[in-house]
Amino acid sequence: MPGQDLFNAGTYGGPVVWMERIPFHQQTWVFILIFALLAILAWVRLAYGSFLPRVFESGVSFQVASRIFKDSNILRKQVDNILSGSYFVSVSLLLFYGEQRFELFPYGLSGLGLYAFNLAFLALLALVKALLTWLIGALFGQELLFREYFYNTQIYSKILGVLTPPFMLFALYSQGVLNTGIHWLLLVLLAGLLVLRMARALVFSFKKDVSKFYMFLYLCALETAPLVLLYRWLEGIL
Repeated sequence: MPGQDLFNAGTYGGPVVWMERIPFHQQTWVFILIFALLAILAWVRLAYGSFLPRVFESGVSFQVASRIFKDSNILRKQVDNILSGSYFVSVSLLLFYGEQRFELFPYGLSGLGLYAFNLAFLALLALVKALLTWLIGALFGQELLFREYFYNTQIYSKILGVLTPPFMLFALYSQGVLNTGIHWLLLVLLAGLLVLRMARALVFSFKKDVSKFYMFLYLCALETAPLVLLYRWLEGIL
């Protein structure tokens, strides 16, 4: 059946043929997903007032991040959960876009199957990092400290989840110089958030008088090791 091309490109000529027949920006589910994300973010801004701007403020202010972390307000927790969900959904789509653009199809997946794989991969990675954070904190009797550190680093994931949908919309439905400019802006955004995240780790360790040993252990276990494993995994499947 021709409709199966959407879900199993390998059956009808492989991924490249599927890409040529149904360009990324013409897939209906992609369009619906982006606008659903934008609608949810707009609703969060209207329904939760200043909570969304405070997330961005916490990305550049350690003091604001500390105040938000200590805030047990239920509304704040609801916003955190929604923005975390936005991160997984939108960054999975961003990965899918990159895979389509560079013709990368891990395990021969394509279409919704590949997107679901990206989503599951990001969720698993986040779960492993959260569990390791709890384990390291428990081993050294510093659960609250490591929870706060984890919260500080996840701020940038939430910001990325907010900014990715509009960038994706312009990247998919623009052409020429504008499209090239959007791609460069997206790369600058990703690099900037990475730098801010690394800077926050240094500021946190300084402000909280974190032992260099604790910080070294955390960075090796939760930051460096996953990147090395991801690189080796990509080597094996691509």
